[in-house]
Amino acid sequence: DQAESALKAYEAEQKAAQELRRKKPGLGISSEAAMAAAKAAERKAQLDKLALEAAQRETDRVRMEQVERQKAQEREERARRMSEQEKAERRAKAEALNKEAVALYDQGTYPTAEAKFRQAVEFDPEHKDYYYKYGITLYRNKKYNEALVALKLASVEANQETEKKYYMGLVFYRLAELDNALKAFDE
Repeated sequence: DQAESALKAYEAEQKAAQELRRKKPGLGISSEAAMAAAKAAERKAQLDKLALEAAQRETDRVRMEQVERQKAQEREERARRMSEQEKAERRAKAEALNKEAVALYDQGTYPTAEAKFRQAVEFDPEHKDYYYKYGITLYRNKKYNEALVALKLASVEANQETEKKYYMGLVFYRLAELDNALKAFDE
């Protein structure tokens, strides 16, 4: 699945780059129709550039998600080898960090909250809803690609799924990936 996602993102990036290279600047414009056509071509070039940037960001997100999934699997594997007492201690530490992070988030101290949520994720890799709170905090800290990765990795209860899609839509909107934003908002 990851390889297919990466291939699709790469193909979209290559297609957008090819379209961008194909564009040529207009020569001597002498009429209103020609100026309108030049403006339309310029707008198309801008949209092509945005599409290329979006494809590049998607490629980066796919890579980031693969790395984060691998780290999560490694943390889960380490947790499986731990004693039950050690697991319980780590879960308690993660829950304490989560509570601290929520308090910091509520105060608007997003950078510190981000660090606490990240630590909670690392201490208790089986608790996937920490990714959700972590993703929202990354959004608040304007780390949009990272926020999307965390939100994709988050598992939430059914009643939070709509809010998760909403935040993903906000992230796509901030990245000017309007088609993805619209899709997330529709869902």
